[in-house]
Amino acid sequence: MITDTRGDFGFSVRGSNQLNLKQATEPGEPRLSYMNGSYVVRSRQVVGANWSLQDWSASISVSRIGHVNYVEDTKGSPYFTTNLTVGYEISDDMYVAIVGNNIFDAFPDRDAAYGGSSYYPFHVNANLYPITGPSVNAVFQMNF
Repeated sequence: MITDTRGDFGFSVRGSNQLNLKQATEPGEPRLSYMNGSYVVRSRQVVGANWSLQDWSASISVSRIGHVNYVEDTKGSPYFTTNLTVGYEISDDMYVAIVGNNIFDAFPDRDAAYGGSSYYPFHVNANLYPITGPSVNAVFQMNF
């Protein structure tokens, strides 16, 4: 389908799936599988779409972290974040954009093992999940 008057469109799908995670505690020892252990991310995916027409551009992406086993035989749900960018090329050397991150205010499931301390005040493993709320950023780029 020709879209010359409506702009250029692009789509992407990326993903990874970890099949196993083995580790030995000492050289020469047999490696043990940790895939069913706590906080092992088995899969990640990103779906994106972008559009551009003359000096305008826009893109949206949805990222997914698959379910993760928590401690005490609990399981965290898959975690999704959605990001949006709208940009305008002022000239060949200047570009401005507005970027919205986590626009739907996604937050991972609470984890009983990460609750109440000053280091983990939100009951979430912040080393595994991005836990910032929605944000909007302005971008100005100039090449010289």
